[in-house]
Amino acid sequence: MVVLSSHPGQSSSDERAQNGAARREPEYDSLFQRFENDEVLARLKALDARAQRKGIKSLDPSKNALIRLGTEIDDQGRVTKNSYGVFHLSWRAERDG
Repeated sequence: MVVLSSHPGQSSSDERAQNGAARREPEYDSLFQRFENDEVLARLKALDARAQRKGIKSLDPSKNALIRLGTEIDDQGRVTKNSYGVFHLSWRAERDG
């Protein structure tokens, strides 16, 4: 696809975005590798499954950083809301076909 800039000598926003993405590629590869190595997706699925089976009271945010990222926590450090639902919907759709 060829994108023409609106002014001669200036690059389009698409070209700038592509060039920026190319510059960030090594960092992205490193982050993706860490995501894979740390089994983040499997851990998220396990946390969501536990919350579905045992309720949010079974989640201890002091024991797992992913719990702190995907839930709301009150002043006493208790999980008050499971915000992994958006992930759960896609996993469920994938599983149920």
